[in-house]
Amino acid sequence: MNRTEVSPLLRRAALAVALAMPVAYAAPAFAQDGPAMAEPSEELAQGVEDFFHFGKLGRYDLAVAKGTAVLDMGGEPAAVLKAFRDAAAARGDQLDQWLAVWQGVDDAEMVDVTSRLVEVINEGRQAVASDPAEIRRQIERLAVNEFGYRNGLQNLRTSGELAVPLMLQYLGDPDRSEFHNPIRRALRDMGRLVLNPLVAATQTDDANLLTDVVSALGDIGYGDAAPYLKAVAESDAAPSAKEAANEALAELGVSGSAGDLFYQLAERLYYDRSSITADSRYPEAFVWSYTDNRLSAERVPPVIFNEIMAMRASASALEAGKSMDDALSLWIAANYKRAAELGDGTDASRPADDPGVQYYGVTAGSKYTSRALARALADKKPAVALSAIESLQSTLGDTALSGSAESAPLIDAMSYPDRRVRFEAAMALAGALPSSDFENSSQVVPLLGEALSQTGQPQLVVLGPNRDMVNAMAEDLRGQGYQVAGVTSASEAVQTAQGLAAVDAVLAVDDVNIPAGEIDRLLTFLNASDKTAGSARIILANPQSSYAADAEDNPLMTTTTAEGGAGLAAAIEEGRAAAGSLPLDEQLATEYSLRAGELLKDISESQSNVFNLAPAKGPLLDALDDEREAVVLLAADVLGGLDDADAQLALASSAGETGADADVRSGLYEALAKNARNFGNKLSGDAVNALRGTVVSEPNLEVRTAAAKAYGALNLPAEQAKQIIIGQ
Repeated sequence: MNRTEVSPLLRRAALAVALAMPVAYAAPAFAQDGPAMAEPSEELAQGVEDFFHFGKLGRYDLAVAKGTAVLDMGGEPAAVLKAFRDAAAARGDQLDQWLAVWQGVDDAEMVDVTSRLVEVINEGRQAVASDPAEIRRQIERLAVNEFGYRNGLQNLRTSGELAVPLMLQYLGDPDRSEFHNPIRRALRDMGRLVLNPLVAATQTDDANLLTDVVSALGDIGYGDAAPYLKAVAESDAAPSAKEAANEALAELGVSGSAGDLFYQLAERLYYDRSSITADSRYPEAFVWSYTDNRLSAERVPPVIFNEIMAMRASASALEAGKSMDDALSLWIAANYKRAAELGDGTDASRPADDPGVQYYGVTAGSKYTSRALARALADKKPAVALSAIESLQSTLGDTALSGSAESAPLIDAMSYPDRRVRFEAAMALAGALPSSDFENSSQVVPLLGEALSQTGQPQLVVLGPNRDMVNAMAEDLRGQGYQVAGVTSASEAVQTAQGLAAVDAVLAVDDVNIPAGEIDRLLTFLNASDKTAGSARIILANPQSSYAADAEDNPLMTTTTAEGGAGLAAAIEEGRAAAGSLPLDEQLATEYSLRAGELLKDISESQSNVFNLAPAKGPLLDALDDEREAVVLLAADVLGGLDDADAQLALASSAGETGADADVRSGLYEALAKNARNFGNKLSGDAVNALRGTVVSEPNLEVRTAAAKAYGALNLPAEQAKQIIIGQ
C-alpha cells in the first residue's frame, strides 16, 4: 500500500543519517510446512507409563527411577509430551493435576524428577504450539461448532503470535470463506496476544484483509494500535479499509496525527509501558513485518524487543512528518539503549553490514545526541548515557559550549552518580579545549584527577561502632580483595571518602553501640556528594530493621546479615550490582588513568584560560608513586608544566629513587628540566645537592644525562654550577 508522502526535505534528512529500520525480514518466524509431531518410541512410552503408574501408587522410589530413565533417554520434548498425554488419557486423569501433586509431595527426589519432567513437557507444548500443521488444525476446529471453537481458541492462545500468519492466510483466501468469521472472532478473543503481529499486518496491500485487520485491532481495544490505524486512515488505501480504520479509532477514542501518535507510542515502548509486548512464553521475541504478501519475523532477544519497536515507531513518526527534534533524538536514545541492553548478544533485526550504534550517534550530530543524553540522565541509565557521551566526544566543538543548550546535558553529566559517566563527560568537555569559560567548568580538572587515580580495585568505607570492630572487618575484607577505609562516625566517613580515588560501596553496621541517627547522617552525607551519590550502601542489620524496609524502595541500599568473609563480600557485590553502577575493572581503570593523563597534558600545553590544573595537583603527585609506569610518566609530563614548588620537588625526589626503572627515572628528570626551564628553580638546597650527586655519580648514562639537563635547567649560580666541572 502506498503511504502518504512526507516532504522531500524531511525524507532526505532521515535518509542522510540512515535512521530508517529495515522493513523487510527474510527469515520467517517458523517454517510454513513443519515436520510431523514426534511420536514416542515404545521404550519412552513404557517409561512414562511406569512413572505414572508408580507415582499414583505412591511408590516414589520406583517412580523416581523410571522418571530418571525417561529423562536420560533424551527424547524429543513433543514426544515426551505425547507419551504423558497418552498415559493420562488412558486412565481418564488430568495430566497437569497429577504433575502438580507430585511436585508437592514430601519426597525431595520425586519433586526434583517431576520438576525436570515438567520442563521437558513444557518444551514439548511450545513445540506443538508453534507447529504449522497443529496451528492449521486448531484454526479449522474454530468452524466446527461452539465446543470446537472454544478448544481451538484455547490452543491458538497457546500458540499466540505464531498463529497469526496462518490465520491471516486463511482470511486472505477466498476459497476458505467458511473459516473467515470464526477467525475474525478468534482474533478479537485472543486479545493482546496477537497485537504485535496484527499491527505489522496493517502494511498489507490486500484491501479485504486490511479491513479485517484494522477491524480486529479496533475490537481488541488497545490504544497502542492507534498510530497504525491512523496511518491507514491517512493513506490511499481502499475506502473500506480507511472507513474501518476510522471506526476503530472512534472505538478507541484516540485522536491526533499519525506522526504524533507514533511518537507517543515510541515513548511508551522506550519506557516499557506499551501493550505491544513480546510473548514471555517464548525464549525469543518476534519482530514482525508484512512483506511479499505474508507476515514474517526476526527472532530477537526479548530484552531488546521494546527498544527495537521504539526505533521502528520513531522512524514511522519521522516518515509521517513528526518533528525531527523529538523523533530523531528518541530514535538515537532507543538505539543506544538497545545496544546497552543487548551487550554481547546478537540482534537479527539489524542488517549484517550495520555500522554500529556510534555511527548513527555521530551522524545525527550533537543536537540530537545531547537530547538523548538528557533522557538517559533523567532515566538513570548510565550505560545509555555513556554511549551518548561517546558520540558527543566526536562531535562536540568549542562553539557548542558557549551557552548552548547542547552542552547542558554534558555539563549535568559531570554530577551524575555513576563515576564512569562523570569521567566521560569531563573528558568530552576537556577534549573540546574550549576557548571561553562555561558553567561548571571548574569540575572538569578535578574529575580528570579522579580518573587518573583509578586502579580498578574496589574501595570501601566501613562504618562501625568502635575502632576494634572496624579494624577487624577491614582486615577481613582486605583478604577478599578490597581496599578498605574504616571509620567510626559519619563525619569521618565523609572526610575519608573525599580523599579516596573512588568509593564503590559504604558498609555500615547497625549496632546497638553506634550513636542514634549516625547511619542516617551518613546516608544524608553520601547523597550530598557527587563522588558518593551513586555508591552502594550495604547495611549490616537484621531483617526487621527499618533499613530493610527502606531498601525495598531504594536501589542503592541493601541489607545483609552476613558477618564476614566470602559471605559479606558476596553481599557487597550484590549491593553494588543492585545500585546499578557500571563496573570498573583494572584494565578499564588503567584506560581511564591514561586518557585522563593525556587530557591533563593537553590542557597544560594549551595554556588554557578556562581550566586550572591546580585541583589535579594532589592526584598528579600521588600518581608518581603508581606501579604503572605509563601513568607515572604522564603525570610527570603534566607536573612539568605546573608552576608549583611541590611539583618540582616531587619530580626531583621521585627521579632520585635509585631502585626505579631507568626509563622512568629519565622521564622524571626530563619533566623536572621542563618545569625548571618554564618556572625557574624552586628546589631546596638539599634537593639541589641530591640532584648534583646523580649528575656526578649515576652509573646509568641515560639517567645521568637526563639529570644533567634538569640540573642545567635550574640555572644555578656559577658557584654551584662550577662544582660539577671541577669534580670532573
